[in-house]
Amino acid sequence: MPQLTKNLIRLDASSYHGPSFVGDEEALAREFGLSYFFKLGQFDASQNAKELEDQSFVLISNTHTIPAQIPKEILKRTELWIHSNSGYDNFEASFVESAPFPIITGNPIRCAAVTEYILAQVLENFGLINHQAKWDKSRLWDRPLLKKKNILICGEGLIGTALRECLTPLSHQVTTFDPFKKENQSRGLAELLKEFPPVDILLLACSLNSTSKNLIDENIINLLNKDFLLVNAARGSLVDEKALFSHLSEHKSARAILDVFASEPTPEDFIDLKNLKRTSHIAGVSKNLDRDILDFEREVITSFVTNKEKFNRDYESLFLSNRISKKELI
Repeated sequence: MPQLTKNLIRLDASSYHGPSFVGDEEALAREFGLSYFFKLGQFDASQNAKELEDQSFVLISNTHTIPAQIPKEILKRTELWIHSNSGYDNFEASFVESAPFPIITGNPIRCAAVTEYILAQVLENFGLINHQAKWDKSRLWDRPLLKKKNILICGEGLIGTALRECLTPLSHQVTTFDPFKKENQSRGLAELLKEFPPVDILLLACSLNSTSKNLIDENIINLLNKDFLLVNAARGSLVDEKALFSHLSEHKSARAILDVFASEPTPEDFIDLKNLKRTSHIAGVSKNLDRDILDFEREVITSFVTNKEKFNRDYESLFLSNRISKKELI
């Protein structure tokens, strides 16, 4: 970084952060000689801040941040932007394309938690072992093993890849579909589904933009096994909720586990569905999440200030600008 007065601004914080998070992040900023500000208002109100011409910035955002609202004078002097979330549909491609600084996504932070959440839902539905206090001589159990199930994973990022690696040894067939790959954009998900036996388990692990909105619509739902299991821990708007509600109402043996909804909290229409499990956007939340976020920020900043070439190599896959070429950002 140039030898300027440097600042770290945490643009937004989430409700799940613990009471010490902001103080811990400020301590992290101090490790790098950065002045710390919690939200832009605190920076503007700082009596010690010099004129902007003497400043440089590291910005940290989450999914509540609206990038277009950041003052241009700050963006001109920003050297690094860390988006410590895996969801980035609040960024427009035009903003990322014009940014003269790297924007790093925090996909690795929640990867394990979200993957484990999805796996737990699958195993709970197909591999739950009931308590049995006494020996059953018959040992008869209609156990629905995954090896007889066809699984489709929508998304081939960190979470989709982890799911495929975990489930491939267990399932009859695991297929992945990335809606942002060129070959998939031409034929679409419906064409893929017509090539295989009906999908029993559909797992969503892809990002959201206008092209993937309602990716799982009535047409797609009708191509699945009627008794499917759907798990969505990505974005609520990937699913046409009215079509899903209708199918779950008519097919009681079909199940859906939704951690996200198009409009949160949960729509009233879903409340009485017995074959729907609802969680409150907690798939990526874990006991050590705050520490994981801080560790990620420390790693990124350390690499950035130590060796720019190595930084570019090590974090290239997390550059938000790379999402543009894949059309994940539009």
